[in-house]
Amino acid sequence: MKTALVTGATGFIGSWLTKELLANQVRVYGVVRKNSGNLDRLPEHPGLTVVPCDLEEYAGLSGRLREAGAETIDVCYHLAWEGVSGPLSTDYRVQLKNVESTMELTGQLTELGVKKFISPGSMHEIESQIEMELNQPCTNMGMMYKGAKHAAHYMAKADVCRQGIDFLWPVVTNAYGVGEISGRLINSAIRTLLRGESPAFTKGDQYYDFVYISDVARAFRLIGEQGVTCRPYVIGSGQPRPLKEFLAQVGQIVAPEIPLGFGAHIFQGIYVPREWYETNEKLLEEDTGFRPQVPFAEGIRRLTDWIRTLPQTNS
Repeated sequence: MKTALVTGATGFIGSWLTKELLANQVRVYGVVRKNSGNLDRLPEHPGLTVVPCDLEEYAGLSGRLREAGAETIDVCYHLAWEGVSGPLSTDYRVQLKNVESTMELTGQLTELGVKKFISPGSMHEIESQIEMELNQPCTNMGMMYKGAKHAAHYMAKADVCRQGIDFLWPVVTNAYGVGEISGRLINSAIRTLLRGESPAFTKGDQYYDFVYISDVARAFRLIGEQGVTCRPYVIGSGQPRPLKEFLAQVGQIVAPEIPLGFGAHIFQGIYVPREWYETNEKLLEEDTGFRPQVPFAEGIRRLTDWIRTLPQTNS
C-alpha cells in the first residue's frame, strides 16, 4: 500500500488512521467536509493532501482527487458517515444519504485504480440482526442507522466485488480514546465521575469489548496491507467480559471514592453472545498478525488525562 484515500479523515477513527498511515510512509488523500471545523485533528505532513467534498458531492469525487494530484489509489478507507448517534441516527433521510454517498464512491473505484475497499462495520449491525430475528414488533427508531449500515454493507459489497476489487467491512467493537468528543458510554462515564457525580448504568451483565483508538487505527492499516477479501474481521481487544467489569475498572481509575449506579436503568438492548466476539476476533490476528497493544486500564488513564485538559472539565 503506497497511496490511500480516507473519507471522513477528520473524524475520530479517520484522524487516527490518517496519522497511522502517514507514520508508515503511506501517502494519504483525506476527504473532509467543506468548512470542516476539525482540520486541527490532522497533522501538517507532506504526505497528506486534504480534499474538501461533502457527502452530497461524492459523485464528482474522482475529479476532485485528480485535481488534487491523485493518480492511483491503492486502498480506499470509507469512514465518512453522518448521524452515527443522536437525533440524526433516527432520520431515514440522513441515513439514506449515507447509503447513496457510499455507492457513489464505490462506483468510482475502478477509475481511481483502487485495489482494496475498506469500511468500518458497527456492532449495531450485529445487534440488529439478532433483534430482527426475534419476530416481534420493533419500535426502535435507531434502526434507521442500523438498517442503513446493513444496506451500505450489502450494496457496496456487490458493487465492489463486481469490479474485482477486494472488499472488507471489519466490525469495530467499541473504540475509545483520546480525541473522542461524543457522549458515548466511556466518555460520558468519565466526564460524570470527574464532575464528582455518580453515573447511572444498567446492571451491566451484557458482554462487551473495548479497543483503544490507536489499536483500531493500526488494525485498519494492517487490513489494508494484508487483509483477505470478504473475511469477517472484528477489531477488538480479544477479551470480552461483562460490561460491569469494564465500568468498575473505569470507576477505580477515575474516582474510586464515587459509587457507581449499577441497576439504575433497565437494559433494553440486545445481548451479543460472548462466543461471537471470541470466534471472529481470532481471524484478524491469523491474517495480519494484529494484537492490541494498549490494555484497557492504560487506555482509560490516557483518555482521563486528556479529558482533564479540556475547558469544560476544568470549569
